[in-house]
Amino acid sequence: MVYCKDGSRKGHYPVIHFDFLGYRFQPRCAQRRDGTLFLSFLPAVSVKSAKAMREKIRSWKIHRWTQLTIKKLADSFNRVLLGWMNYYGKFYKSKLASLFDQLDFALVRWPNGNTNG
Repeated sequence: MVYCKDGSRKGHYPVIHFDFLGYRFQPRCAQRRDGTLFLSFLPAVSVKSAKAMREKIRSWKIHRWTQLTIKKLADSFNRVLLGWMNYYGKFYKSKLASLFDQLDFALVRWPNGNTNG
């Protein structure tokens, strides 16, 4: 049993989150249209899903694809990345930031061995 804690439910319960379909549902800060913050029970990418995506990026070994241009490199991975962004980016996009930081790091390493530009 999970206690769906939010701003109106202030009780204490040992389990306040659950994972479902790659999302983790738990209490998170949200912002109203007027800019005020409140606590709501919201989904975001789960820890397990984020780890699997990071492992997938690592398995691509982008820094070894030195024979490709940046355009061909992007064409190779865009379908997967857009799928992740469209699915997990529906709720709490900021939780994807660390994933794309890792991708940025891999892309920074890529041109060191590349002569194709």
